[in-house]
Amino acid sequence: MDGIISCLRTLLEAFYQIALQEGLPIDSRGITGRSFDRRQVVEIFEAENYGQVCLLCDGDMNGPDVDHWLPKSMYPALSCHPKNLMPVCHRCNSRECKGEKSPITLANHRPFDDWFHPYERPAHANLTVNVTGSQVSLVNADQEQQTPLNNLDSLLKLTPRWSEEYKRQASHYLRQLYHKVRKNKIKPTTNELLHTISEWLDEITAEETRMAHSIIRRVVLEQVNTEESPDFSAWLQRAEDVLA
Repeated sequence: MDGIISCLRTLLEAFYQIALQEGLPIDSRGITGRSFDRRQVVEIFEAENYGQVCLLCDGDMNGPDVDHWLPKSMYPALSCHPKNLMPVCHRCNSRECKGEKSPITLANHRPFDDWFHPYERPAHANLTVNVTGSQVSLVNADQEQQTPLNNLDSLLKLTPRWSEEYKRQASHYLRQLYHKVRKNKIKPTTNELLHTISEWLDEITAEETRMAHSIIRRVVLEQVNTEESPDFSAWLQRAEDVLA
């Protein structure tokens, strides 16, 4: 039996490599006589799912990898299953993050309950990003949702990655603020700063094509979008310092 399983795994993994690298003799609509390969998987995904954004980390794609949510080394029968294939950024697909790890809890009689799925059960609607200083944490008031959120964070290293991105985006917006004040496009006052923050938030909402890091960009601006927000006073002081 072990020999049969080993041969079957080898066959299925080889089929995946050939199918996506060299192409299947069938297109994405099931029409024969054409070819369907890895490049087309990525192109179709990009056309339908905001191709500039990794669906796992909300970051830049930077040359997408076609990854398996459940690794083909452990679940070869799902090697070419459409809901097990996903273009993701290279970092999410690296050993540092997901790699060959399996997002499933086999000890649980419902093994998928403790995990989100990028297509069937996405995490973005089930998380709140909290900020302490420049460190982010991912939270959900419902413990049943917090468990898969913790698992996703552990799998993708989202907390440290998003904390670093928070710092980058905060610096980016502060540079824009400096430029506006220095060029006399706005005055360093409470009302004009609030108006500028509101405009930036509206720009994120109005993006016709979703852009990378929209979650963290919004969180950065929500930290300064009212006078009572945690970072508002510091940003206003930085704006005033430009003209000092």
